[in-house]
Amino acid sequence: MSDIVEIEATTLHYYSRYDEDSFFRWLDKLSCVHSYKGHLRTLYIKIKVDAVTQEDIYEIVGLYQRYDLDMSSLAVLERSDFSAWFRDERKYWYPKIFGQERKL
Repeated sequence: MSDIVEIEATTLHYYSRYDEDSFFRWLDKLSCVHSYKGHLRTLYIKIKVDAVTQEDIYEIVGLYQRYDLDMSSLAVLERSDFSAWFRDERKYWYPKIFGQERKL
């Protein structure tokens, strides 16, 4: 079985019932998502690390961006296969995930 890591989606806000449905449909499409469970204002998402692809990362980052979620917990999803791409300081998510400003 793959190693499982947990990422958090805190203070998640939905603007309508369909918006909430869309969030969970998006999450359910990701094969690397093992499970998720909410507690109070946080959704805990368990991810199968060995199953994460570069495309999955792109989708998870997009989901977090769309719902204005704190991306700092996504750093645990880094894999050697796509580390250079994921840590590219020119990507919009770099400072949001790795906590550093872009170098120009």
